[in-house]
Amino acid sequence: MNLNRIAVLVLIILVIAQLSPTSAQDNDISLEVEAEDPCIAGFGCHVNITIRNYDGLILVDFVKITSPWGVFAEKVGWKEMKKNSRLVVTMTIKIDRNALEGPAPLIPSIKYYKKGKLGLNTIEGNRSFIMIIKPKINATLFVLPSKEETYVGETLEIEGSYKVEGVPEGFNPSLLLYIDEQLQIERQLNGTVGSFSLSIPMKKEGNRSFMVSLCYEVGCVDKKFNVVVRRPVKVISGYGKDEIIKMLNEVRGIRAELQDIYESAVNNSVALREDTLLKMALIDSKIREVSKLLNKSELSYSDVIRGIETLNQSKEMMGEVIGSIVESYKGVMRRRYSKVVEEFDKVRDIVNQTDLRSIEKRLEKVSELINSSTKENITQIYLNVTSELDSIEYYIKSIREKTLEEAKLLSAITSSLMFITMISGVTVILRKWKSLLRKAE
Repeated sequence: MNLNRIAVLVLIILVIAQLSPTSAQDNDISLEVEAEDPCIAGFGCHVNITIRNYDGLILVDFVKITSPWGVFAEKVGWKEMKKNSRLVVTMTIKIDRNALEGPAPLIPSIKYYKKGKLGLNTIEGNRSFIMIIKPKINATLFVLPSKEETYVGETLEIEGSYKVEGVPEGFNPSLLLYIDEQLQIERQLNGTVGSFSLSIPMKKEGNRSFMVSLCYEVGCVDKKFNVVVRRPVKVISGYGKDEIIKMLNEVRGIRAELQDIYESAVNNSVALREDTLLKMALIDSKIREVSKLLNKSELSYSDVIRGIETLNQSKEMMGEVIGSIVESYKGVMRRRYSKVVEEFDKVRDIVNQTDLRSIEKRLEKVSELINSSTKENITQIYLNVTSELDSIEYYIKSIREKTLEEAKLLSAITSSLMFITMISGVTVILRKWKSLLRKAE
């Protein structure tokens, strides 16, 4: 009986020993930790823990990293490592947003079982350092709602674009939508630059406040706007449909003009505003919305009002976009004009009076063309202005080259005259010297 009790006690001790990890300093195992890139405060950072086993067979249970911001562990799942083998475990550790810039210590450790040893063992590697840098984020967000007024039961479309620079590679920002300060949508974006579209059904009337937030761990960029939501009204059969069709055709004609002037600007390498394409996409969305509305067999009064308002908004937006493209054209021409005038002023004093008056009149004509340009003639005026300025620049270049050649010729003549003068002086001196010698004899 005593022998049985002793055997049970020994068995319990062995089980406890098997389940309880023990600290070990095993010279047959080494641990190293390093970061793939400098870590940015406030973001996750990928680090690699390299485990090397030089002798025997071990089974790795999990890997742990102790940092100034806490302990991070990764379950490996009894990964087998034979003699002279290597295992790399990649972990993501979250750097505290208030972490100081500079080197920060990390201490790796593992829990493992080694064949021939009793129980679980732990081993701690040497302290390593990773570099921490402060975040330098540059984020931009553009948001355009499809309408400023709508009705209960209808859908509000929100188009937008975003760009986030300075975040770690592989990080994706988040997009959040708040309505009346209540979070309605939270979405992780695919990449650090792109566009998005949100569709929100309107369920409650009133002056609703909206906020779209672009968030990136250590901060957010917000855009706010308000939309008035009204109650729907009674259906009036066929009311105002012809008027909307007429307006829609007019808007489509203006949209075709916008496309022509946009394509000409792109072909002429004119830099446009960043939100130009986004506004054009929103205009197309409004046109599609009205086209879909006209598919109804009957239109309500609210349908008619919404269609007219949507088309008027489209016309207003297209006017703004066309105006911004015309101004971009003018900006390019004015900068080029100013550069040519500046170059001409440098050679003004060496130009004959006839050419001087001719160039001044041509430059005055160019200035008048730039100021008189409109959406109807901007492309042709741009070509004419560019051609005229090219011609004037060629003239200025030829004047400079001619002046340079004349300067070289004058320099050569001056050098020759100086040489002749020097030779003549030497000859006179020699004659005088010979004369003195004869008198001395």
